Amino acid sequence: MAAQRPETGPYGPTTRGKVVRCRRRFVVAARDDAPAGAGRSHPVSHRILVLDLGGVIVDVDFSRFGRMLAEKCDKTPEAIAARWSQGPEKDELDRGKLTPVAFCDAVVGWCEPGPIRREDVFGAWSDVFAVKPEAAAFLAQLPPCEGELDYSLWCYSDTDPMHTAALFSRLAPLRRFDERLLSWQNGKLKRDPGAFEPLVELRNVGSPVLFVDDRQENVDAAHRAGVRAELFTDWPDLTPRLVDFLHHGHAASEP
Repeated sequence: MAAQRPETGPYGPTTRGKVVRCRRRFVVAARDDAPAGAGRSHPVSHRILVLDLGGVIVDVDFSRFGRMLAEKCDKTPEAIAARWSQGPEKDELDRGKLTPVAFCDAVVGWCEPGPIRREDVFGAWSDVFAVKPEAAAFLAQLPPCEGELDYSLWCYSDTDPMHTAALFSRLAPLRRFDERLLSWQNGKLKRDPGAFEPLVELRNVGSPVLFVDDRQENVDAAHRAGVRAELFTDWPDLTPRLVDFLHHGHAASEP
């Protein structure tokens, strides 16, 4: 099965739809209208480790976004970061219901008067990430998937097309992930009903699944859906539990 990739424009991927890959022992249905379970197969022993990105794999600094735009308008960095790092526009952007162009234009309009262009917003919005050193070390030291060690590494992030393009084109450690679940493609934030259905489907065919997130509300949402989940605090605490899961399918936190 060929990979189905969204088309890419100047503000990141421009079409919605699942990222679909064919792995050694894993197939995901490519069509949204396929019957439940159609096109999927999975051995019982295959483990799925699902990691959040922001706060777990990368640090996110929206104050940098504010500082970069504040150089070109009369808004303060704090006001810019507070207004656009959260709120209804960002939620709709992350759900894929607001386009990157519309989001950037909204920021430009809010920042007027000032010589800010759409491209300025895109550049500043895309430049807020840094990989956590401990996360990079963990990803680099993961053993190959072979023999008794049979697993896939997924990321699950509430994010948008611009951040997706920046994360996976600029940060090499993130290329270690086998699969991606992204809110702007799924149309749901993790706190939305049904957001964990892809992981529930994997669990229902017998695959041990462990989800890790730095927000308690997302961990709680996973538990409500019946998915095992861990709250991230720091990498020294988390690493031994992830290693145990990859080798044995164990997870300390049950839904």
